[in-house]
Amino acid sequence: MAKPKGAGANAVPTETMVVRVDEQVVRFDLLPGGDVEGTRRGVANGLAGTACMVNVLEMPVGQSSPMRKFSGEHIVYQLAGSVVWEVDGVDHRIDPGDMLFVPVDRAYSFRNVGDVNARFIDIAGKVEEWPPAMSYDDGTRLESSSMDDLFN
Repeated sequence: MAKPKGAGANAVPTETMVVRVDEQVVRFDLLPGGDVEGTRRGVANGLAGTACMVNVLEMPVGQSSPMRKFSGEHIVYQLAGSVVWEVDGVDHRIDPGDMLFVPVDRAYSFRNVGDVNARFIDIAGKVEEWPPAMSYDDGTRLESSSMDDLFN
């Protein structure tokens, strides 16, 4: 299988690029615990520029993410399902059409509280460090650039 079309944080396109819906492939093996029942969640090949990256995430019913901090800002747009984001100990529920802003380096996790698969767009913006990285409570650090092999 050919690598999905897209652009990772270390492979910013130099020309206009379109990633069609049928070219987006959700993978559950890229995020820590993403392929484990309980924390199952996937990320599709997206696009990164020099100041932001955009990905579509999918989360089955009843699943959640580990607590982590991110070295960039997040703007989330909920496409389907209902997700509760815990940010600095406060729950924020978002439903289809809702948006959420998460400031840099805030402790957060998210969980699907609906009865359908949740799907949302995550726009991660550049702050100090690029490409950005996630730091999980268990000490795992995931550099966004480590997922560049998902893209061509």
